[in-house]
Amino acid sequence: MRQHTKEILKKIIPEWILQFRRIYRANKRTKRRSLLCFEVHLADHCNLNCKNCSHFSPLVKEKYLDATMFQNDCQRISELSGGRLKRLRFMGGEPLLHNNIIEFLTTGRKYFPKSELEIWTNGILLLKQTPEFWEICRVKNIRINITKYPININKEQINNLARQYNVKLVYQDNKTELLWFKTKLDKNGHQNIEKSFRFCEMSNECIHLCDGKLYTCPVIAYVKYLNNYFDENFQVTEDDYIDIYRAKSMSEILDFLCKPIPFCKYCGKSCLTEWGISKRERKEWIDE
Repeated sequence: MRQHTKEILKKIIPEWILQFRRIYRANKRTKRRSLLCFEVHLADHCNLNCKNCSHFSPLVKEKYLDATMFQNDCQRISELSGGRLKRLRFMGGEPLLHNNIIEFLTTGRKYFPKSELEIWTNGILLLKQTPEFWEICRVKNIRINITKYPININKEQINNLARQYNVKLVYQDNKTELLWFKTKLDKNGHQNIEKSFRFCEMSNECIHLCDGKLYTCPVIAYVKYLNNYFDENFQVTEDDYIDIYRAKSMSEILDFLCKPIPFCKYCGKSCLTEWGISKRERKEWIDE
């Protein structure tokens, strides 16, 4: 199977392209953003449970985002940003697991009227959504992004629904549905912080909002689930996030997010791995 993976890589991603992409994105991560973009979990758990999940969703039994907390956080970010946001992504876990997803979509559009709003889903539950859901996506101009996995979903019916309600629908193509980036954690914390940050696939890219705090990546926000499941002690300190209620300006937040943080000492080099269902084993996330 490993040889098969290498053969796929050679065909679709030449080495020089990987190197160029790696250097370009490394420089981009340390560049201060002009506008904030962030993602938020509507549900921490998932109905697919991919191995090596950087959000640790396979280790979560059931956890939903509180609507009041989300509204307060959006109001605060709107105050700091003047309602100007590059993008807000509703994610998980699997966001469509939340029965009140419409309320979150409405809140997001209320506080960020001109920003890009997106739902990122595996698509499994799309055909079970109500007409009201599709209508809200149309009226509020919310795009649905389907991450491509090697699973069976009825794309024809999904596409027909999107056309029927005039909702923007995009299938995220990661070149192959079989290969995914993963980063194992060094429990001893011996990694170079600057290097880990610059060459991470998520730092200053997958900015995450959780409990009134912004994290430069979701690993820091949700490593608590890894700690609890495997009785580990990956430490998250006050220097690893910025509290939106203590921050005095959006400039302070954007300056923070483009700089390495102490937690980067745990993160090793990212690499490609074959997609599969999690067995909830330590070796999926921890380099021992």
